[in-house]
Amino acid sequence: MKTALWIVAGLCLTGSATMLPGAKEAGYPLIAEMPFYVPVMVAAAGQFCLYRGLRSAMGDIWTTLTGRGRKPLPQTPPRRAAGSGLAEDAEPVSDFDADAAFARYMDQRAAAEVEAPPAQSVKTPAPRPRAGFGRRVV
Repeated sequence: MKTALWIVAGLCLTGSATMLPGAKEAGYPLIAEMPFYVPVMVAAAGQFCLYRGLRSAMGDIWTTLTGRGRKPLPQTPPRRAAGSGLAEDAEPVSDFDADAAFARYMDQRAAAEVEAPPAQSVKTPAPRPRAGFGRRVV
């Protein structure tokens, strides 16, 4: 899909770049004022798209021929016998107790609040005296 998009974009850009000078000769006023480098830049963009499309196509061919880059088929779990007695949707057993973990957290939090050092007083500098209009305060 990506390869086809690159090639189509390249053909469209290259074709429009070749039609621009013809429209200039036909007398369209907006295209007549267009500088020469615009069709060249559009043609260069079209050639770049064609290059990327051909490069992608060669990569697709190489991957197909060598077999590299193929995704492995998904492994399906083996089917169990009907009378095996094992539950299909058995949840894994865990020894984690959320209530006990929350209780431990609250105990540690309460101990941390008790052991917190008292806040130190911060000295603030005295405010600077304000100078009035035309007078200097010393």
